[in-house]
Parts: sequence; structure tokens; C-alpha cells
Amino acid sequence: MLFRRFYYTIKPFVPWRVRMAVRRAVARHLRARYADAWPILPGSEKPPEGWPGWPSGKKFAFVLTHDVEGQAGLEKVSALMELEMSLGFRSAFYFIPEGEYRVPRELRDKLVSNGFEVGVHDLYHDGKLFNSRRRFRRHAAKINHYLREWGAVGFRAGFMLNQLDWLHDLEIQYDASTFDTDPFEPQPEGVGTIFPFWVGESTVEGSNVRGVESVRATRNSTRAPSAGLVSKGTTRRNSYVELPFTLPQDITLFLLFREKNIDIWVRKLDWVAKHGGLAL
Repeated sequence: MLFRRFYYTIKPFVPWRVRMAVRRAVARHLRARYADAWPILPGSEKPPEGWPGWPSGKKFAFVLTHDVEGQAGLEKVSALMELEMSLGFRSAFYFIPEGEYRVPRELRDKLVSNGFEVGVHDLYHDGKLFNSRRRFRRHAAKINHYLREWGAVGFRAGFMLNQLDWLHDLEIQYDASTFDTDPFEPQPEGVGTIFPFWVGESTVEGSNVRGVESVRATRNSTRAPSAGLVSKGTTRRNSYVELPFTLPQDITLFLLFREKNIDIWVRKLDWVAKHGGLAL
């Protein structure tokens, strides 16, 4: 927590290249230290309690998402959409409501009409969303406004920061701000599972299933959190599904570690698919 706050305090005053050089040095050290827990965390392949499998007998799930974090990224959205359509894919684009750009309604409508999803990515993307509970409540009201205006049901916090029990303030169906294992993030605690899970109390076939409390208890362990059924059951208001990313982020592979190929992606994807998990 202290490192995270220090990093985002100095961030506006330190050039990107300097920050990246520091992160590379730290990541190289951590990569050796966590060689037995990244990119694959043993035990994270255990299906959650009551897991019924994927709908229609599918063997695993594959999800593509894009965080649009600047004007240059915004200008590439249409081209990326066309590329994915030509390959038969549909993905989710998460836009920052009050960042350095404004999202044209025409672009959002174009994405949705072509089968893509629009989600909300933080509020300002400044690393300060979870600095205090009072601040988060204030920002949650604004985030909910954009969720309604955009017709969005999904959220992802900036920099993969997360405080899952606070997100009940958001009017969302799912969050995607966590990961199974990634010790190179500013907030490095993973949820330890390659499956989606409920956050908050939910009623599933007559049984109460815990969400965030079991996640807290299993962070930094190899035991997957207890979770409910994603496709069945009735949730209380403001409960939501957590979708952890399970494939390393592109920034980790290609900027931090300067990998020259996608071998790590392929290896992890094969492993997730073998165990019937979520490849996100």
C-alpha cells in the first residue's frame, strides 16, 4: 500500500521512461523470486465450489479486453474493431469517463451495434480511486452516471487496483480489476483462481455462497476462493461477478520484460484451457 501511494504521488513529476526503468529493475528481481507462481500459480486451476461448468458444454472461456487510456488509443479503436471483426472476434473496450479524452457517443454506438461491449475504466485513471472510502463513495456516484449513460454493466479500475468490497457502491454486473497471479503490479495480491466468482452474498440453489471474504482469506495462497455459480442463482442487489485476468498483460510481457514472442501467452492459454478456466 505504501509503495502504491508513493508511486502515484511521484508519477506526475517523473518522466515515463524513468518510471518504466525502475519498474523493469524491480520486475526482473521479482520474476526470479516468483518463478514458481507466475505465469502459472499452482492450485489456481481448482474449480470453485459448486462450479457447474461453462454454458452449452463449452470447455473454457476466452475473453478479449482493451483499456483505452489516452487520445492516441482512442484514435485506434475503430481500426482495432475492424481488425477483430475480420478475424471473427468481439471484445470489450473500457473507456475512461473523465480522462484526457472524451468518448464520442457515435463511437460507443458503433462498437455496440457491431457486437462489441463498452465498459467504464476508472473515473480519472490517476491511481487515486481507492485512496479513501469517502473519496470512493463520491466518485462512485459519477461512475454510476456513466454506467447508466453508456448502457455499460462492466467496470475495471485503473492500474488493476482493487478494493472489491467497495465496488458494491457501483451499479455493475461484473468487475475485471483483479488477476489470478501477477506480482509485478503496483497492488500485487492476486485472487488465486482462473475462474470467475461472486463478490458479496448470493443465494445459489438454497445455499449462501461467500464472495469477497473468501477471496481475502486466500490471497497469496494456492487455494482457489470459494465461489458461486455464475450462470445460476439469485444475487442480492449490488452483488457482482469478478472476472480476473489470467493471461499476462501486454505491458508486462513487452514493456517490462521485452519479450520477443508470445510463448508465455501460448503456454498459459493452453494451461487455462486444459483446466477449463477463464482465459482473459
